Amino acid sequence: MILDLLTLFALVACAAGLGVAVLVAVRLPRDDPWEFLALSLAAGLGLLAVLLGFLGLFGALNLARWLVPIGAAFAMLSLARHWRSHSRFPAGRPSLATLAAGAVLASVLAGGALPIIDSDSLAYPVPIAEQLARQGDWQFWPHLARSVYPLSQQFLLAALIDSGSELLGLLTSLEFILSAALVALLARRVVGRAGAGWVAGIIALGSPSAVFLIGSGKEDLLAIAMTVAGALALNLRPGMSAAAAAGLFAGFAAGAKYSGLPIAIGIVACVPFCCGRERRASSLALAALMAAAAGGLWYGVNLVRFGNPVVPMMPSLGHFPVSEEIAAEWLGGYGAGRAPLDFVLAPFRMVRDVLTFDTGDFGGRGN
Repeated sequence: MILDLLTLFALVACAAGLGVAVLVAVRLPRDDPWEFLALSLAAGLGLLAVLLGFLGLFGALNLARWLVPIGAAFAMLSLARHWRSHSRFPAGRPSLATLAAGAVLASVLAGGALPIIDSDSLAYPVPIAEQLARQGDWQFWPHLARSVYPLSQQFLLAALIDSGSELLGLLTSLEFILSAALVALLARRVVGRAGAGWVAGIIALGSPSAVFLIGSGKEDLLAIAMTVAGALALNLRPGMSAAAAAGLFAGFAAGAKYSGLPIAIGIVACVPFCCGRERRASSLALAALMAAAAGGLWYGVNLVRFGNPVVPMMPSLGHFPVSEEIAAEWLGGYGAGRAPLDFVLAPFRMVRDVLTFDTGDFGGRGN
């Protein structure tokens, strides 16, 4: 347990250091230290996953067991050295709401310390991460065909596994906390009232399906965190730095899972009307460039390997090494129909499956 917490702390510290560095490089305003901290951690997790992906391409992923602690040490030294010269977090007596939030966060971390037992998690995210950690090389494995998906989460998990960690749910518990914090900060910025953050966090992540993800090890919470971070960047003070940050988080959302790709397109499309409205064309171009740089690795690798950046979708494109029939069965093997009415009824069918303890057509609790 102690080793697991230490490896997670090293990963978080290294990611936070990377995130601070990149957000300082784009000159993101630091009006609110809590916003800057949350955005830095989100940016750092996305950037660290991309860097681990590049290491995997060159068969050097196992170097992460040394590079992550070294990065964490540099981050902590930099924090200690510059603490006095930067804005301090508001100090004061903790309120009852703050103490309650602390108790909730402690329970979230405790949930992440439980073993992963979800069948979906054990079917592909965890095995792919274990394969990456074991080989140190990013390949396509036919017996793990879902390794064609964007692998940001799996590379982060692989770094933990390679360092000796076994409680992989701690990473998703951290991502849950980060997502809740980003939702609260976004609501506070949009509404203009501190109390709105607590309410928004409960509404957004207080459902059983979201709480279930805490100890799952899956990539959904990483995608949520990057999506909300992108929305928060859209609402920052207008300027090229905010546009660059929005594009950065859009790319990281696309790099978390395929469903993040339309989200990324939506975030970039909103830039000229939000944080980039003072220089619409240039801010849009910058956001698109940042998104491509942040999320392009996973799609570029698929394009080179299979001739299709979003394999196995659009199975007629490229040369994915399974038949079109298998790919179609893979993509259509969940849910209960594809008609507009099925889309409307899907939430009610999910609730029915949960209440009747039936995996139904939606693959179990995780979906």
